[in-house]
Amino acid sequence: MFAIGTVRAADAQILRQLCRPLERGLGLIEIRDRLHWAALTHAAPGLGPCPDLTRGSAVCLASWLGERIDGSPPAQIDSVQVHRGAAKVSATFVGGNYHPVAAGFVDVVYVPRLREVLVVEINGTPYFP
Repeated sequence: MFAIGTVRAADAQILRQLCRPLERGLGLIEIRDRLHWAALTHAAPGLGPCPDLTRGSAVCLASWLGERIDGSPPAQIDSVQVHRGAAKVSATFVGGNYHPVAAGFVDVVYVPRLREVLVVEINGTPYFP
């Protein structure tokens, strides 16, 4: 797993359209081609160039809950375990007080040999996208 970064999404509505919902305000985005990477960078400028998607996939944890009062992102990917192309993503969500703004956040990692995410575990609770 290689961290690409956590960026603020300029358009949380586009971000939501790219996601498979996990729980209220959080979603999973799997990027396997340049077209989907372009859609993601349109919603969240600042991610940089597209990784080599011929050898793996980008995994994104998106949130549109608003902005934490301290300015830190609400969620991050901690690890990705891959076995035969299938993955379990472990992530952390930080609760607390949020400013109700229209922006979202997206945490993006590149994972070699990844073909599909089967489970996302957030703070120990499994979700099956």
